[in-house]
Amino acid sequence: MFDPFTAHGRIVISTTDYFELAVMSQFQNVLAKESPKLQVSIRPTLGELPKRELGEGKIDLAVAGFYRDLPEGFFQAKLLTDSLASATRQNHPVIQDALGIEDFFSAKHALITLQGDFADRLSKANQSHRTRNISYGSFSFSAMAWILQDSDMALPCRNEPFGYTYGLARTNKTNLGLWFRKRLKQYCLNNFPKK
Repeated sequence: MFDPFTAHGRIVISTTDYFELAVMSQFQNVLAKESPKLQVSIRPTLGELPKRELGEGKIDLAVAGFYRDLPEGFFQAKLLTDSLASATRQNHPVIQDALGIEDFFSAKHALITLQGDFADRLSKANQSHRTRNISYGSFSFSAMAWILQDSDMALPCRNEPFGYTYGLARTNKTNLGLWFRKRLKQYCLNNFPKK
């Protein structure tokens, strides 16, 4: 009979620093009580599903809000839904309480870009014929907060829910792995209610 409290092992997760901060920062406290011998290793996802590493068992779980169309042999499930919001520093010289369209396009923008491209998906999604002035891109959600506080850039995002899903290979079915995925899903359901 499997007992997570006495189980030894390591779970390797490929994800974003956002998921690590939003979920794992508190979930690891739960794990410390329920499975104290478990090791969790977080690795950056770099914008793409790590298919090969999942298939080879080097990564147990891949968690992100942008995985689409998983290949055959992989599972996918929604863990949580969260909203994106725009961000600027306090006392921004252009963006105050209300943001007009001219101010929006004249401001310098920052971009979260896990793959390093500067593709303007926000303007494209809003069917705008204007181009944003994107001057800085980073893969890191957490670093962006520090960067914005000392700059005049804005980080505009679509304010709509997005889902974090996970993909995993069918071959990664250890008792510890199954327990971990079930416990993670339960934790997210309890702590991130559907919006």
